Amino acid sequence: MRIAICDDSLNDLDLLRTTILNHTYIRDTQVDSYTSSVEFIEKVENGTYYDIVFLDIEMPEMNGIECGHRLHRATNNTVLIFLTNFPQYALEGYECE
Repeated sequence: MRIAICDDSLNDLDLLRTTILNHTYIRDTQVDSYTSSVEFIEKVENGTYYDIVFLDIEMPEMNGIECGHRLHRATNNTVLIFLTNFPQYALEGYECE
């Protein structure tokens, strides 16, 4: 299983990565970390595939909602989980399915 985490907060990124690796029961789980939504989406649009993506909504270069839309255009089989500390963004996340 391939998992990506895209979050500009290194602390949040490391915490989530550690949590995933400590709680997964699937052998050979790979977790890639990105601090840039632009770098992440360029990888995906160039053929890198992930089964699950954890995506921060508030990012400096490209927000997570836009990145999520581009992710779904590039691949429709990826499970997308939005991360946010801001309740006003919760409803926007549903627009990306």
